[in-house]
Amino acid sequence: MESTFRSAEELAAATRAGEVTSAELADEAIARIERDDKVFKSVRPVINCFVEGSA
Repeated sequence: MESTFRSAEELAAATRAGEVTSAELADEAIARIERDDKVFKSVRPVINCFVEGSA
């Protein structure tokens, strides 16, 4: 699901309808940040502290 141009309200409705999971939306957002954040690389260390120990 490409959620880039969908509002939070639309994404919440899609989640409630079972069209997408919150984990899928989070994965998509992380991938978009990693792709677009070429200068600062600022988000990845913060995300890793939540993701690495949760699986």
